[in-house]
Amino acid sequence: MSPQSSHHQGMSTKKLSFLLVFVVIFITVINFIYYSRTTISLSRADPNNININNNNNNNNDDVISSQIHSNDNQRPVSSIRPPNDLNNNQAASPTPPSVEATPPAPAPVVVLPPQLPFRIEIKILTFDRLSSFKRCVQSFQDAYYDHDEYNVDLFIIIDHYANPKFQKSDTTHSSADNGNNSTLSDERIKNEKIKIAKHREILEYAYSIDWKFGRKSIHYRQENSHLQQQWIESWYPTDNDTYAYVAEDDIVVSPFWYQYIKKLLLRYRYSFHKELNAYVRLSTPYMYGISLQKQKLVPAKTSKVRTVSANTKGQPYLYQLIGTWGQLLFPEAWIEFRKYYDQFKYLPTDHFKPRISNMITDDWYVGKGEKIWTPWIIRWAMANGMYNMYHNFDRTLSASFRDPGVNYKNSLGPDFKLLTKETDPTFAELIIGKQVLDPLSSIQMYDYCFRRIGLGSIIDTSDPTFRSVGVRSILVASDIQYLYNQLCFCEQQSDSQVVAACKSSIFFFAGKNKQFATLVKSRGFNAIYTPDMGLSGFLLSQDAKSVALYNMDGKLMAPKDMDNTFKSPLGVSKDDSLLLIDPLNVYLQESLANNIDSFAEIAKLVKKFFPEGEPVVPVGLLRDADPNSKDFLIKQYDYGCKAVVCT
Repeated sequence: MSPQSSHHQGMSTKKLSFLLVFVVIFITVINFIYYSRTTISLSRADPNNININNNNNNNNDDVISSQIHSNDNQRPVSSIRPPNDLNNNQAASPTPPSVEATPPAPAPVVVLPPQLPFRIEIKILTFDRLSSFKRCVQSFQDAYYDHDEYNVDLFIIIDHYANPKFQKSDTTHSSADNGNNSTLSDERIKNEKIKIAKHREILEYAYSIDWKFGRKSIHYRQENSHLQQQWIESWYPTDNDTYAYVAEDDIVVSPFWYQYIKKLLLRYRYSFHKELNAYVRLSTPYMYGISLQKQKLVPAKTSKVRTVSANTKGQPYLYQLIGTWGQLLFPEAWIEFRKYYDQFKYLPTDHFKPRISNMITDDWYVGKGEKIWTPWIIRWAMANGMYNMYHNFDRTLSASFRDPGVNYKNSLGPDFKLLTKETDPTFAELIIGKQVLDPLSSIQMYDYCFRRIGLGSIIDTSDPTFRSVGVRSILVASDIQYLYNQLCFCEQQSDSQVVAACKSSIFFFAGKNKQFATLVKSRGFNAIYTPDMGLSGFLLSQDAKSVALYNMDGKLMAPKDMDNTFKSPLGVSKDDSLLLIDPLNVYLQESLANNIDSFAEIAKLVKKFFPEGEPVVPVGLLRDADPNSKDFLIKQYDYGCKAVVCT
């Protein structure tokens, strides 16, 4: 090839290369302009009207297209752009002046139902009764829980079989060891293996339970603890909105058990506030729980009433007695009971026992001692004026099969027929759904004699409505314990008129101790609560022109023995004076050993200084208390409440 041909060929190749480069650049510029215009168009579409559903990708393109090309007059006002914000090549379509733009409709407010304010922990106490245990669990699983998801927890507490106590008859000796080494006999080994196998069955069943209504927990004890320890250690509250429903394994519950407890809790423990859309917990200072068993026992031996019979027309009632065949425990009350139990069970003095004279339950304690726990809470409820709520239906919401164990040698079968949908087809509609529960202040209250009682009153000087209330007789002492003992003494009088006079005419001065004032009220007596003033301030607030202070043996004491700030003449007028009785002065006087009948002396004083017709207010010392003994000075909270007297 000639040099000239090569030169022309090289020039053609360069031109072709330049042409290709130019074409590529041109195409790139065209694409850039095209995509830029598309992006600008999309960016000017109203983002509020572009609704992309990420869960339905097949419709994304249609949604974007319909929103971008919709007429501006159909959009909310906030989506219309001003003319200078539009593309210069597009003509703006202003809204006609005569047409007022419609504001967007407010989004609907979705109010979620309030969360239940409580949780319930079922505590099943079991030992070695597998069939009873299965029957109990099944009854809880078959109950109605109102779709209250994950609100009822199941805790299974399994007591260990007793550790073996080997006797000589349980061991064997080989001829080679000269009797120095011993081994368990074959028979004893066989018995221990049977116990182990039985508990393994219980553990395997407990593990297999499919509980769908909350958490499930299993506690397998290391040693045998008996019923008292099982109950006492079954629960300690973590907050005031968690409740424990304790059931021994021979208990079965009605399918309605949870619905009825829920109804009672939302009526008496909580109040719904519409503004907050939430529940607020109420104060129940003299309630310690709810029992679902049908209670029939009247424990007081001297009571004229031999079986529980309350005419409440389907309403619940309050009764001091614990109901262990299906008991819901309130957290605050259980904490107070545990404090009481720890204090008195482990006192330095070993003479205190949870016994109450004239009670059937006292016989239980004599026979079984510390294996059972009910005498402790029975004594506590009496000492603190606490009550348990019961239903009053013909059938029961919790039945005991009374299987062989600590309480029964032979099976007795269910104590009452269970309330079910089949036996009571209208229960869910009429009781759970439509029944209106009476306010707590109207609920009937009964003591261990199954006498209907009423609450006392509290004069609260911090109340804005407080004024002179005409209090005539005030019982005061420098130690609340002595006042409490006098309250017990008044309660235990055999004359019903004397008890009524105590409750109607005497006021216990609680000072700043609100707990004691509440206790006095719950026991049917009257209390004076003065959080903002002392005794002198209260006395000066009354209408009395003079105050007389007497001790329990009827001797007049000077006002100087009261607060230094109080000044009052010694003159006593029967029409306008206050009678103050100070038992502490008698406790410390040697004259008490002379068997002065202070009860009669006070009766004379009341008759002398008060108008004719005023009830006699008997207040005296504990007849079984020796003031010279060391034990008498021990500050035991319920030292005086050791008997029940039914008048």
